[in-house]
Amino acid sequence: MEKDKINKKELNLEEVNTEEIVSKGRGKIKINGEYVTAVELKKEEDYYIDADGYKYKKDRKGNLLINYVDEDKTKTLFIADFHEGDYGLWIEVEAPYCLEEGKIVEQGYINEGTKGEVLSLEENKFLKKEERIKAGFLWIYPQEVIVFPEEKDESKNEDSEAAAANTTKQGPSENNNKSSNSKQDNNASSGGGQLYVCSGAQLECSFGDASSNLKVVASHNSEVCGNLIANIMDYQGMKNILPFGKCQTTNNPKVAAATSANHGNLTPKPCIPNIPSPWAKPKSDVKVGKQPALLANSKLTCAYGGKIKIIDPGQSILKE
Repeated sequence: MEKDKINKKELNLEEVNTEEIVSKGRGKIKINGEYVTAVELKKEEDYYIDADGYKYKKDRKGNLLINYVDEDKTKTLFIADFHEGDYGLWIEVEAPYCLEEGKIVEQGYINEGTKGEVLSLEENKFLKKEERIKAGFLWIYPQEVIVFPEEKDESKNEDSEAAAANTTKQGPSENNNKSSNSKQDNNASSGGGQLYVCSGAQLECSFGDASSNLKVVASHNSEVCGNLIANIMDYQGMKNILPFGKCQTTNNPKVAAATSANHGNLTPKPCIPNIPSPWAKPKSDVKVGKQPALLANSKLTCAYGGKIKIIDPGQSILKE
């Protein structure tokens, strides 16, 4: 069997910034002249197989092997030090965003919008510029965030509320303004800005059956209400992110095995948070311990697909 190797430090793809590949895992891999999209993956024994018949397997060292047939020969593409989302590939974990019937959808949340609506927003211009949507597939890399029209509208409403709060006008206009944003995030302050997050914040996972707490164990030397303020690097499972009760998804191998042994009946197992990437949506221009600070709307994604959000930032005084 022939084996080709890809190393992030040596990878040279057409029209791709090599430096970005090393730092962010950004790139698109081609096999037999076609982009590998790894869609419609099915689990078979110890590997996954996609709609094109390519077989994907991670070894114990975290490398990804892709087996494929070229001119009647079986070949293996070897990708060193693979993490979910590198090169736009999500094998054991679902990508945080996907395409469904002409809409871009955020997995595990209610946010969605037509391709036209989403691509028209300035914040999503990278999707157009880099042609992230091809042949019905959406390429997304770790830590990337897509803004949806509904989120944009809520942001405008928050700005309107903040402006209204600073005016002396009274009467019907004030009542109208109060009802204009009934879906305002509970973690946002009365002025419309997001609250900073500190140790002890309450967290929720879409696949857990209980809430959890955030622990800030590194000394960032910034406190609020006597608790350390968190930054994007406070994301490690069992160290910063404590268990969410029992895990309820068969994306988790232990849950899948227990479910299979129980004749297909979902059998939750104790949660052991497996977080591959730092927090998304931080306060990038405010540093805590030389890293961007966490805000109440920051998010994490577990390796098993669980969406982790902050339901109580742990303080109600300090805001952006």
